Amino acid sequence: MATPVVAGLAALIRSYFPTLTALQVRQAIERSATVPGTDIPVLKPGTRDAVALSELSRTGGYINAYAAVEAAAQMEQEQKKTATPQPTRQEKLPAASFKNSKLKS
Repeated sequence: MATPVVAGLAALIRSYFPTLTALQVRQAIERSATVPGTDIPVLKPGTRDAVALSELSRTGGYINAYAAVEAAAQMEQEQKKTATPQPTRQEKLPAASFKNSKLKS
């Protein structure tokens, strides 16, 4: 059940911060995970064996949507600070003319 929840969180982050890359969204989610102080025993899927959550999870914790959105907002602010300024005036390219073109329509 974790995959649809994480995918939904990633979609939420991308909808509010479309300039972030997929890698940045992943980092925001992973870095903001809530990791309990001790390993939580959980049932291993397909068995009745109790294992530590850290054995089944990349981070050893569970997602925290609020913290992930805050992390994404911070990443976007840092991205804006380091972005190169865009030119203020855009050059217009001349329109293509088929009269002088060797292509016939």
